[in-house]
Amino acid sequence: MQRSVLLIWFAYIAIFTLLPMGSSLVFGPHPVFYSLDSNLYIQLISAFFLIFGAAIPVFVKMRPFRLRRLFGLINLYFRVFVIVFILSHILVYIGFGLDFRHSIRISSMGFLGYFYALEQVMIVPFTFFVLRLAVCGAYEKLSEYKVFLTIYGLVLVTLPFNVFNLLCGSLFIIVLYFPKLLTKKLGITSAILLPSLGIVALVGATFIIKGADNFDGLEAVARYLQYRISIWYTSTELIANMPLDSRFYLFSESFADEASINTVNANVIFNTLFANPRVGAGPGIFASSLYLLPFPLNLFLVMFYGFMVSYTLKCSGLFKENRSLFLLIAVFCLLFPFFSSPIQYASLELMPLINLVLSVTFLIVAIPKKSISNSDVLAFNTSKGDTTLEK
Repeated sequence: MQRSVLLIWFAYIAIFTLLPMGSSLVFGPHPVFYSLDSNLYIQLISAFFLIFGAAIPVFVKMRPFRLRRLFGLINLYFRVFVIVFILSHILVYIGFGLDFRHSIRISSMGFLGYFYALEQVMIVPFTFFVLRLAVCGAYEKLSEYKVFLTIYGLVLVTLPFNVFNLLCGSLFIIVLYFPKLLTKKLGITSAILLPSLGIVALVGATFIIKGADNFDGLEAVARYLQYRISIWYTSTELIANMPLDSRFYLFSESFADEASINTVNANVIFNTLFANPRVGAGPGIFASSLYLLPFPLNLFLVMFYGFMVSYTLKCSGLFKENRSLFLLIAVFCLLFPFFSSPIQYASLELMPLINLVLSVTFLIVAIPKKSISNSDVLAFNTSKGDTTLEK
């Protein structure tokens, strides 16, 4: 596993700890949050332990763990469910539209609700599997999936129920038709261009979300982005000042609240009354550990979590060789559910637990193919319907 995977963790710390910390010190906390009590030392020490735990599988020789004899079964289920999800996704859209998640409960959607829930817990594991097939060299399998994955990717991009649908659909298309992005090394041009495109994309997304009528210039964009990246930072600040018995009470409340601990956490950090009582806000890795243990005992949970995620990535083989910045960004985005609210696993929330188990399984199942290098890239022969290697 190359050291480049640590960029994922440094990005996590920079975006969701250091940037909110700096913006709060310079511009003040965002007004939607309750007033913060400074716990900068807890944030910085937690960041160190997270990086330390994540670095152990990188710098210490550890034998990767891979599930054997499951590839054929996953391959079969993958093929079947892609077809099922194409049909069910379209039917859910026809029946309920795109923006139904905050107004309709899954239990009231009937039979389609089960397929919607199943799709949402399997789409991230599926995407990890597609990335591994491309990076680890299972070319004939990608060729078999090409038609259905193309259709499914287009459905997810044009009819996204959430940002992960859009992300995973885009990755399907990119892996199938632009595979060189997975192995292309970072150059000076891309190092300058990609952050610039990222800023433009964030501004554009903010414009779309807030609407043209409510778009008040770059200052409004900056404030909105501060709000979006400060949720985990604010959660840590506020939870750290809460008595331990109060944290345990909130944690126990999440077992009775069908909307999950993310809803409980939203009530802790937001001073704004939302129209929808089911609005949630994941607490992030640091605050999740503080719900369970006081500082500094929580640091062991932080370190262990960083270690397990890095070790799983090592077992996946995604970063066995130097990979592209694009692949790092893709994996970083796919890890968001595991960054956002690890405490959901402790509170036994069914959908996050299923997503975790499936993701780990799809990441560590042994793929019986050789890896590809920068000079040995997957190419699809569309005229013959098979795959070849360009050397």
